Amino acid sequence: MVVDSDPVTVLGFGQFGRFVARLLQRQVSATLLCFIQSDEAIREVTRIIRNEVVIVVCDENEPLALEFAATQTSEMRSNGNYVLAVLRELRFAEDGHSSRVQMAGIFDAHVRVARRNSASFSAVVVTDVAGMFSSAQLTSVDVSDVRSVWTPRTPLLCGIGYGSGKDRTNDAVRRALSSISDTSEWSSTSAGMFVIVSGGRSLRLSETRKVTNRVRSMDVDEKVRCYLGTYLDDFHGHRVRVTLLAGCALADSKTPLI
Repeated sequence: MVVDSDPVTVLGFGQFGRFVARLLQRQVSATLLCFIQSDEAIREVTRIIRNEVVIVVCDENEPLALEFAATQTSEMRSNGNYVLAVLRELRFAEDGHSSRVQMAGIFDAHVRVARRNSASFSAVVVTDVAGMFSSAQLTSVDVSDVRSVWTPRTPLLCGIGYGSGKDRTNDAVRRALSSISDTSEWSSTSAGMFVIVSGGRSLRLSETRKVTNRVRSMDVDEKVRCYLGTYLDDFHGHRVRVTLLAGCALADSKTPLI
């Protein structure tokens, strides 16, 4: 598992948030993530936590849980914390557009995941964000970098890919790009993106540089900031995982990336 580090706080709101937290507890070392699930414990943590990265997990179809998450997030942000939300998208909505606009101002940044395979997808996003801040990181990342790239204005575009074998990093980044290219493209108005690479102890920095070069070879505006977050996790064995999290506005064009 991941090398010992100060854990990132994860708050699970409602049934979905608690389910993802339990899933992560079985898969991820407690030295990487600190899971808080009960309402009472969440209120206590909200009062005392200062100047940290906090990850919130919630289902948009649970209005009471979402309202509670919004209230606690407001207090955490006022205490200097950076709050990233992983939100399971609405099953249905009479006015989906207005609902998404409301989400934009609540959190420092948010990722909206589809309902299919939402728990496992959310678990990967939470793990990778925590991993790139851990003592297992191979490249230095801090909160100021995140603030410059992930903004509250629009949902983050997210793609995840795995690779193995001699060309594992290229395979992983190709699959990560493919997972978002069918509905969106990198926008020229993007603030930037994080490319998070994780792998076992065989992972080399030279391989991670190939990932960023591959992303840069796509049709990405030269002004877009591209940060690399890399950490070691023995859980992967000889595989690598690439997660792309970009602060992009959704574009009208459906032109695929690759």
